[in-house]
Amino acid sequence: MGTGSNRIQGRGLLAGPSPNTNLPLGSSLLTFLRKAVNTYLTPRFLFERVIQDKHFDAMLGTPSTPAALRVKIGRQVRRWFYFWPSITEAHSWANGRVGHDRDPNSFNVMWEGVDDLMLKTVVERVSSPDSAVLDLGCSSGRHLEYLSDNGLTNLSGVDVMEAALQVFKDLRPRLYGQVTTYHDFFQRFLAKGREDTYDLLYSCGATIELVHPSFDIVHHMCRVTRTHIVLVIYEDRHNYPRFYVNEFKKNGFVLVDSRRPIENTAISLLVFRAV
Repeated sequence: MGTGSNRIQGRGLLAGPSPNTNLPLGSSLLTFLRKAVNTYLTPRFLFERVIQDKHFDAMLGTPSTPAALRVKIGRQVRRWFYFWPSITEAHSWANGRVGHDRDPNSFNVMWEGVDDLMLKTVVERVSSPDSAVLDLGCSSGRHLEYLSDNGLTNLSGVDVMEAALQVFKDLRPRLYGQVTTYHDFFQRFLAKGREDTYDLLYSCGATIELVHPSFDIVHHMCRVTRTHIVLVIYEDRHNYPRFYVNEFKKNGFVLVDSRRPIENTAISLLVFRAV
């Protein structure tokens, strides 16, 4: 969660034909049911009542046995109560370190044919070089570097992994000094963000696919964004697949361009615009 992209293979039956047409029938049905649960059947009011700042802060702190225990307990609870709010999906990402699991150096290389397609779309969709742009899951800054090199000047990024932001600072010190960066969970960052803060928001999976559906991440992404949202995501894979097009439409953003999937991949490019 937050250092995309994680390259695993991978839309919803309510939103049109699936990009992955080779899935077995049983797998397609299971994916459909998971999307239905995550989009329509998970209560959204519980998150802010259950998850508090202390829970975010504990996960962002130094790895410890109690934190690991909380993760194990959280997983067991979700087996019985799918709707119960959780942020434990981010545990391994929040605690990623150089030379260990979730090494941020693993996310420094551009994914040819995917990253460049998304970033060219971002450059094309902004109205001016000083348009406010947010990278949701900026990792060590490879996407922000491309945008800066292509003339964009008002850039921000948020990531849950402190080590990734440190690599960003070490590898790209000039850019790091120009970009506004935040070390936080998507959930807390977006929930506390002001309405229409950014002209364009983008994210490259696996990022929002890992956010528990008890947090209405699509609503908050739309709330803080004025005009465009550009996503490269696995619509059918990871923890919580959803009917993304339906969710964005409900929040006032319509799909205006897409690649479902991007050629030679199982990941989708989705471009939404405010109406």
